[in-house]
Amino acid sequence: MPETSDHGGTRSGASPISARAPVTLRELTAGLVWPQLLRSAGLAVQPPRLLVGLLVVLGLLAVGWLLDVVWGAAPPAELPIRFRAAPGEEPFADAFLAEVFSGVDVAARRAMELDVSKALTALVQSAYGTAWSLLGAAPVRGAVTLAAFLIVCAIGGGAIARMTAVDVGADLSMSARDGVAFALRRWRSLTAAWLAPLFVVGAIAMLLRASGWLLLSLPVLDVLGAVLYAIPLALGLLAMLLLGVFAVGHGLLIPAVAVEGTDALDAVQRAYAYVLGRPGRMLLYAAVLLAQGCVAYLVVAWIVDAGVRFTHENTTAWLSEARAAKVHGDDAAAPTLIGFWESAFRLLPPAFLVSYAFSASTVLYLLLRRVNDEQDVRDIWMPGDDAA
Repeated sequence: MPETSDHGGTRSGASPISARAPVTLRELTAGLVWPQLLRSAGLAVQPPRLLVGLLVVLGLLAVGWLLDVVWGAAPPAELPIRFRAAPGEEPFADAFLAEVFSGVDVAARRAMELDVSKALTALVQSAYGTAWSLLGAAPVRGAVTLAAFLIVCAIGGGAIARMTAVDVGADLSMSARDGVAFALRRWRSLTAAWLAPLFVVGAIAMLLRASGWLLLSLPVLDVLGAVLYAIPLALGLLAMLLLGVFAVGHGLLIPAVAVEGTDALDAVQRAYAYVLGRPGRMLLYAAVLLAQGCVAYLVVAWIVDAGVRFTHENTTAWLSEARAAKVHGDDAAAPTLIGFWESAFRLLPPAFLVSYAFSASTVLYLLLRRVNDEQDVRDIWMPGDDAA
């Protein structure tokens, strides 16, 4: 019978006084790297993590719709479960999410075609280019929108990362409720871990602007500014280094908080140290995880799309052509509800994408911590460790 844990899960294994169960393949490969990497898709598809991923997607859609209403934009005419903006619609919450998820879809398909350059371009554009366009279109509104999305992703990602860490490190099955409860208790650290590097870069940018205005705006002071220009250059290089490492290793920040139970500052220090300490190993592991994620995402997307089509064809197979068209084509109650459920089920691929992103980044963090600090992947923070 499973042994109950006081950390929100159950541990598989025999009683200490009973005969030891046969050694499993999982136990034999616990210390190996590649089996851990290849477990990421299986970890992401677990129902509790998939449920949290779905809640994240729904939360993003709800927050985006609410922000569009608050800012005065007309709310979508249909249900807020959609990913395509109407022609001429402003590129804010709804259209932003559409661009992000469609960009990831394009990246996955290009990767399966072995077109690495286009895949990476689409991935970077969906992750960073869309956000930059959003800020460029309206800095204040864009910043508020991105901050709201970031908080939702930090809480949901923290829950998924914690559940994955407990599964990999302690062989415990944590429920979605316990994972979300952990993330809600530490939402400030989770959010600040993402914001801290960007805040530092922003502070450097403001300092450079202020120093430029002070020292380069007058004919006499501009000579002093030119003499001291090496200092702004050093600050600019530091900002680019911070941004570069953040772009490569920002996926490690949430897992650092979830695994170590630490604050944002320690999470940033760990993530940056692991990226700079073994960059080759980092890129190799990340490439394996990205390739695995592309395959898994397309498989999930195909299954969901095929399932929706299969259901549609069979539920209308014995209906007349006119009745079948009416069931799926007019504005009556039944077609509206059918469209709602089809749209809801089509959220499963984005939900898996969210679950996989944070599950895989947690596995990546544990493995990079091992190669950098020689710390076992099973060494994770548990409630009560601080008191000990």
